[in-house]
Amino acid sequence: MWSFIKRYKYVVGCLFLSLLCAISFYLQGGYIDENGMLVEAFFLIPLSWLFFVLSVIVFLIMKLQGRKVIIKR
Repeated sequence: MWSFIKRYKYVVGCLFLSLLCAISFYLQGGYIDENGMLVEAFFLIPLSWLFFVLSVIVFLIMKLQGRKVIIKR
């Protein structure tokens, strides 16, 4: 388990940041102020998706690099 985390620390870090952004968006919630404007931390939604997609890309790149090493041997 720990060797997986050490090897894929950037993937795990990006997934953690993605979950952190998503959870903090839902915990903060939103409200409508006295002018009728919706106030919420909307920027956390795209950040969450960005970190998730980044973790998938990094994971795939690391897997492909691992395959090339096996093929060269």
